[in-house]
Amino acid sequence: MKITIWNAFASNNSGSYTIVGRFGSPERAAAVAATLRTVCAEHSEWHRTARSERPAASPVVRWIAEEGLQPGDNPGGLDEWPEYDADPAVEEIDRQVVLHVPCTISMPPCFGEFFYRQGGRVQIELDHAHHPIAARLQIWRKGFHGDPTWPARRAAATEILRRLTVPARSFTVDEGEWGALELRAVFDDLIEGVAAVRDVVAREGLECSIVLVETEGSGDDTAR
Repeated sequence: MKITIWNAFASNNSGSYTIVGRFGSPERAAAVAATLRTVCAEHSEWHRTARSERPAASPVVRWIAEEGLQPGDNPGGLDEWPEYDADPAVEEIDRQVVLHVPCTISMPPCFGEFFYRQGGRVQIELDHAHHPIAARLQIWRKGFHGDPTWPARRAAATEILRRLTVPARSFTVDEGEWGALELRAVFDDLIEGVAAVRDVVAREGLECSIVLVETEGSGDDTAR
């Protein structure tokens, strides 16, 4: 009789993908985000359609051709689009655009190229991250240095943000560098969290900038 015993672990070949672009105005960021939402929604629907029933040219391939972007080897194909998890989600926040996919092998490089073609630049790209994504947002009012009303407005915005009910593994709001307001969080749903903060920033007439990093593993640390 032969007995074979082995020890093994499951392979994890998927991670999250996040890219952040910055543009010259909130209006330009909103227009870019709207375009990407449409492209991502159409391509995700194409992905879900049976191979025998979907058009040969995918929405991403058509969009790349229309925009004159570099096509790459297999844009939006099997290894460059989520197969089993949530679709790509896009949100603008002030002058920035965030595209996030919770689980995928990778995503096509055309999004970064599109940012540059639209007059922006890629600030952050986290490809195949296996740990939660931490966000740090600096929030301020234009011309707040020397503005005697800013401390009161900052305190009011702090209380509003602290009352947000967006699920998060960690969430803090305090005074940051140079007297600005700083929010640090590891949101359960990154795009949901970004959208919630964006709404407050817009409603209060504030400006902001977001930085994203992959946490070191526990998901309890926030962007430094």
